[in-house]
Amino acid sequence: MSLESIIHNLISALGGCDFTLEDKPYVLGDDGLACLKDLKRWLQYYDEKYNSWDVKRVLADTNFVEGDLCPILAMWDPSDMGDKVKWRLSLACVFIVELLVSLTWPLEVNQFNTNTESFEQLPHLRLAQSSYKKSLLNYPKGNILFTSIA
Repeated sequence: MSLESIIHNLISALGGCDFTLEDKPYVLGDDGLACLKDLKRWLQYYDEKYNSWDVKRVLADTNFVEGDLCPILAMWDPSDMGDKVKWRLSLACVFIVELLVSLTWPLEVNQFNTNTESFEQLPHLRLAQSSYKKSLLNYPKGNILFTSIA
């Protein structure tokens, strides 16, 4: 199984919009929390082990931040921790913030990752990082930045 298919499967299992309802809310999948943990592991260990940005590139190609992470963060209300579902959502938001830190951290070209593939991926990933930041600041269904800081 290729890296792309593994990452795509994890993103698909994370959740999606419920088109049966009028406002089409994002619904976190049953294993959404485990998917976020797995994505975090893939991002940390695969890219660090092989000194590459392959997982970041796959995530950049999938509209992952705007399509999945932003809607989950917009659902979260830090003042409402009443039931188990809300608690799981707040735990998911912790993993999301950790993923966002990894995805938006400045990319450095050094002696370990100076290969042709890294140089080819660098402009695409930097553009994706600016897109992530724009999505977080301008998400139309909620004030994500304020919610995640609060």
